[in-house]
Amino acid sequence: MNSHAIWLEPPRGGYPEGSAASLLGIDRARAWLKGEIPLPPMARLIGLRLVEVGAGTATFNLPASNWLLWNTGGFGAGAFALAADAALSGALLTTLPAGVGLTTSESSLSFLRQARPGTTFIARGRTIHAARSTGLSEVYIEDSRGRLLAHGSSRCIFVPIPPNPATRPSCPGNSESTPDPYQRPHVGGLPQDFYDRTPGNVIIRRYIAGEIPPHPVAELTGIEMLEGADGKATVSLPATEWLSNSNGQVYGGFIELLADAATSTAIGSTSETPSMALATLDLKVYFLRPVQPDGRTLTARAEVVQRGRTIALANCRVTNADGKTVAMATSHSMIVPNRPVSLLQETQLADEAPPLT
Repeated sequence: MNSHAIWLEPPRGGYPEGSAASLLGIDRARAWLKGEIPLPPMARLIGLRLVEVGAGTATFNLPASNWLLWNTGGFGAGAFALAADAALSGALLTTLPAGVGLTTSESSLSFLRQARPGTTFIARGRTIHAARSTGLSEVYIEDSRGRLLAHGSSRCIFVPIPPNPATRPSCPGNSESTPDPYQRPHVGGLPQDFYDRTPGNVIIRRYIAGEIPPHPVAELTGIEMLEGADGKATVSLPATEWLSNSNGQVYGGFIELLADAATSTAIGSTSETPSMALATLDLKVYFLRPVQPDGRTLTARAEVVQRGRTIALANCRVTNADGKTVAMATSHSMIVPNRPVSLLQETQLADEAPPLT
């Protein structure tokens, strides 16, 4: 057992009282903003915070901490999704009547620029349309310097909140005196130049063989590469209570994180030369069923369906421990030769991408 594995610690956080369901959606959001509703475990894990709310709008901040770094040494699309999903659903929450909640049906994100560790993901969500049973929202993600990093949209389904919600487990970690995970010095990973000078397929092979240490996000969440070769990949994620949102279900951003890890690994396994950066351009995820934080394993299996000189497309299926499909995803990525990841962090991806013809 790894002594640094955050996901093995007792979870921290809390859930709203049943009476919160009687509030208008915007009042529920305001109560969370004021601290009258406790932060759920996933917010305590990664530092996600609601910082502004209005009619049809919600803004969340997420520290771009080194804990979210993946196997390229940079932030994967999943790190952006952790901020985006909250803003997309939060904006729609403010439009809902009392007794009604929501669940994400589909999410689509387009990435414009990489982010550097130490900045903040600022996700500004806005309602586009809210009807009786469904809603559409969009999000702009900026860094703390005001640079646009990504844009996305989401469709949510509105559902009645059960009058007697299921009893949620307590969070025994609340009594701990140590800082929340995202506030601690990160562990895992290797110096950036290792990722810049090592082919992607070699990084993946050595990681699976246990020859290089887990990446920081693996130490944080338990996500793990199981297979990765010849354009195929399998990645797992334990559905611990650390991943819970205020509804007591696994937060959609973590499912997007898992799907992105699998598709990126599948594409990365086809990279045979060093100094070849991989940048996700678009990630689209369809959510098919909720996931309970029961500690059992989610598994994402991805396969490259098209690999050109500069563009790759991969599909992914996420299943739960019972073998039922939780989500389907498609990732569209750009392959940039002779461009280390460390240089790509200051590149505007839209300027690098070739025309799609």
